[in-house]
Amino acid sequence: MAITMSPTKETCVDKFTDIWTWFRSHIKSFIYSFWFENGIMMCIVINTLCLALDSPSIGDDLDGILSKVNDCLTWIFTTELVIKLVGLLPTEFWKTKWNIFDTIIVIVSLIELHLDTSTSFNVSGLRSLRVVGQQ
Repeated sequence: MAITMSPTKETCVDKFTDIWTWFRSHIKSFIYSFWFENGIMMCIVINTLCLALDSPSIGDDLDGILSKVNDCLTWIFTTELVIKLVGLLPTEFWKTKWNIFDTIIVIVSLIELHLDTSTSFNVSGLRSLRVVGQQ
């Protein structure tokens, strides 16, 4: 009794590549979906409203709420950036100038978030760049 081997034996690397390709294709579909695009657009609108409300004369309570909303939106935009990098891969991601601009805005926002929590240095003016970049 002879044991025959199939001529195309799939390796672990091949299986991983197949799974990764399947995963990326679903992420890419999600990136261009109605819900993802409109969800991010809603976050941009909320961010714009928060920036419009932010002024030196607002009370401490509202300032605290706006700060927390800004922190949440920073993490949402950071997550969006990571999802796009995974779904599009860097080669496709960096071809779009808006993605480059969004990356700069997210990095500036993360720096602002770090400075807001670690120092008393006020960098709220940097937030206005995010509204421009998230379109």
